[in-house]
Amino acid sequence: MTILGAAHYYVWLRFVSATHLPAPWHLLGTLAIIALAPSLPVATMLLRRLPRTTARAFVWLVYTWFGFALITLAVATWKGSRSRARTALASSHVAVRDT
Repeated sequence: MTILGAAHYYVWLRFVSATHLPAPWHLLGTLAIIALAPSLPVATMLLRRLPRTTARAFVWLVYTWFGFALITLAVATWKGSRSRARTALASSHVAVRDT
């Protein structure tokens, strides 16, 4: 749960806080991420308790959100590792070619 919460906090930092949205959109974005944070465990419980056809729409929304968050974290990790590698190479006096 800690990792899930930290991932949602990072997504909130990147897409809500850092973008300096106007007043109503900032609040809506914050509330949406707060509502979506516990959605993965809730979806798991719903799939076990409800018929599959009943839970299908909610689970579709949750898995789409989870995929978006996972891709966002993967891209951020990739960009961060490239940045650290570029800094390390620049400090070792090796020519760095931008791709």
